[in-house]
Amino acid sequence: ARTAVLADIAQSNGWDGQSIVVAVIDSGIAGTHPDLKDASGNSRVIYSENFVPGVTNTNDEFGHGTHVAGIVATVAPDAKIIPIRVLDQNGEGDVWRLARALVYASDPDGDPNTDDGADIINLSLGTTGRTDLIKRLIAAETEDGTGVEDPGLPHIGYPGIVVVVAAGNTGNGTKIYPAAEHDVPGLIAVGASGLNDTVSDFSTRGEWVELMAPGDRIVSSGPGGRYGIWRGTSMAAPIVSAIAALVRSRYPGLKPNGVFDHIRHTAVSCNGAIS
Repeated sequence: ARTAVLADIAQSNGWDGQSIVVAVIDSGIAGTHPDLKDASGNSRVIYSENFVPGVTNTNDEFGHGTHVAGIVATVAPDAKIIPIRVLDQNGEGDVWRLARALVYASDPDGDPNTDDGADIINLSLGTTGRTDLIKRLIAAETEDGTGVEDPGLPHIGYPGIVVVVAAGNTGNGTKIYPAAEHDVPGLIAVGASGLNDTVSDFSTRGEWVELMAPGDRIVSSGPGGRYGIWRGTSMAAPIVSAIAALVRSRYPGLKPNGVFDHIRHTAVSCNGAIS
């Protein structure tokens, strides 16, 4: 596997993720955190939606989504964020919430004539249960017009979204979905590397995990304006999502597979097999 290291190079050359939108499908967001505001103090959140029953807002009661969004904001400082809540206060969700969130991420205002959808979707979540619906939705989201439209999902169109998914924290080769849907073009499964640029012992591994990013002792934002240290492929995935935002900002004509190829070819090989 290879670890993505493009961020430092990109930012030093003025890449900042400007005009790029990253949807963080997670446990919501603490939108008042200073790290989630731009240099002028304005919120970087442009839309938000909640799909957790019995909840009326996207306030993050678990902390995970805020941590993930803070990582995106740090690596791609000018990217905008769409927080979509599918996980409850215990960090639990279901397939139906995720399906609705994926559709929302591609067209938040419900008007196909407006260009307000995400350029990148970050999924720092997963399950051992494979679902055909989620695979089809992700394939439709990443479709850029060069393939065949799913006749069952004509309303999605050809958004050409890059979908970045955490590989999981099993420490072995257990397939975690949707990350393990390796045959979906435009989907990037991300494992975690440690301080020595080697695969972290907790990271799920397999031939379908082609990229790694730092995922150990990651400091980022938390509810209440605080900060926390988390570990997991959930932290590695938003680093790659943000790098994808930097690449799309610099090369807006790249298709999802082109973004993945650019990141992979500028990454470095790591010690520690992930296959």
